[in-house]
Amino acid sequence: MPEPLRILLVEDDDDHAALIRRHLTGPNRAAVTVQRAACLKEALLWLREGGIDAILLDLGLPDSGAEETLTRVLQESAHVPVIVLTALNDRDLALRAVQQGAQDFLVKSQLSSDLLLRSVQYAVERKRAQEQLRRLNKTLEQRVAERTQMLEHRTAQLRALASELTLSEQRERRRLSTELHDYLAQMLVACKLKLTELDRMAKAAGRGDQTEQMREMLDDSLDYTRTLIAELSPSILYVAGLTSAVGWLGEQMKRQHELTVHLQADGEYSDMPEDTAVLIYQTIRELLFNVVKHADVSEATVELSRMGDTLSVVVSDEGKGFGAPLSTSSALSGRFGLFNVQERLEAMGGQFAIESYPGRGSRVSFHLKLWPAREPALPPPPEPFQAATRPIGVLVVDDHKMVREGLRRMIRRFGNIEVVGEAENGEEAVELARSLRPDAIIMDINMPRMNGLEATRLIKRELPVVTVIGHSVHDDRDVLDSLRQAGINSYVMKGGSANDLYRALSTTWTGDGG
Repeated sequence: MPEPLRILLVEDDDDHAALIRRHLTGPNRAAVTVQRAACLKEALLWLREGGIDAILLDLGLPDSGAEETLTRVLQESAHVPVIVLTALNDRDLALRAVQQGAQDFLVKSQLSSDLLLRSVQYAVERKRAQEQLRRLNKTLEQRVAERTQMLEHRTAQLRALASELTLSEQRERRRLSTELHDYLAQMLVACKLKLTELDRMAKAAGRGDQTEQMREMLDDSLDYTRTLIAELSPSILYVAGLTSAVGWLGEQMKRQHELTVHLQADGEYSDMPEDTAVLIYQTIRELLFNVVKHADVSEATVELSRMGDTLSVVVSDEGKGFGAPLSTSSALSGRFGLFNVQERLEAMGGQFAIESYPGRGSRVSFHLKLWPAREPALPPPPEPFQAATRPIGVLVVDDHKMVREGLRRMIRRFGNIEVVGEAENGEEAVELARSLRPDAIIMDINMPRMNGLEATRLIKRELPVVTVIGHSVHDDRDVLDSLRQAGINSYVMKGGSANDLYRALSTTWTGDGG
């Protein structure tokens, strides 16, 4: 048998209270118990005690006004239905009470046993249903929050994994590039230096033609090795910065794919973390490949701009565009290249957007925050040292002994130039420059422990008159201006002719500035 409904009747008029009690507890009525409170204070005590299933509330109590009565009762009975009892002329007040949270209102003069009991039962069931729904919603919200948190955690893990995979790929590319540079390319350069010496001896003996074919084969091998090194991991990105690297990439796209890339940049951006620079460069490279594959156009534009600590990159073309208007949320999943680009950028905290319409080209932009500059830009290098009587003293810096030996033998034939010392890394170069005070330094760019660019910066700060000649297997002559920002006066490729090296060293003598 169900438990009786426990109703709190809040009514100060004894006659009305007796009438309502008879309506609820008469014969053949559902099981109901009625507790009466004649004022607000007494009603609040009953509510705090608990166990009430419904409240019949008269708003005209002797110890409070109507608004206060309703507010206090609703506060104390958040989970108990309230039915307001009102006079015939208080309908507006009753409607406001319902709007504030009461379940229903009844006019006292129109009460009947069936109406009153039915209203109480409906109010109780409706309140119970509301409470059950509230609990279900709360449980659902909690589960949604837990699943959302789990999804966000998994998404963050996937993004971190995608970013790490990308960086691992770049690290492996750079490792392979370094292996080719440090061993194969250096061996080829050393062989060419030895061949140059052998060629000189052969010509002296009247047999100069015998080495020409070998020279051509070594030149082809060096060219192929340089191309492979650059495609695996362009050293210009680490040496000269992002803008120079994108410029070099544009030349590669023109040479290999007949795509003319117009570069617009307001800075060099050599002050960002290496991993960030690599990802930005690879993103631009992939977007340009998308232009080659899909845009059916011969020109594209890359814009680099910086506002505060945020870098903005735009890659655009005036090609055929996508088959339909594209948004990053609707169609990227079907284009793995763009989807991969978006994932990598979002993993870095960047924002990615695409605008593309049929026949109107495409515009892909992304924005991300950069680290602040690590050091201020160096001033332009001073005029080179001039001398008129004594030989030029040269410090040779290279991490491969055979290359240093080949350079020493080549320089020995120049007559007015002599090697005063050798170093196999940037740290040794700085120390020897301080002690030997050379007129010129032939500086390898890529070395362990300290690369040639960093060593040059340190040397130039202490010895601004020394001439530094960059020396590398990479074909980076087009970025001489960027190299000069580090203090390098000129650039000579490894494996180049002796005349190129002699001309670069002779600027120390003549004061031409290299």
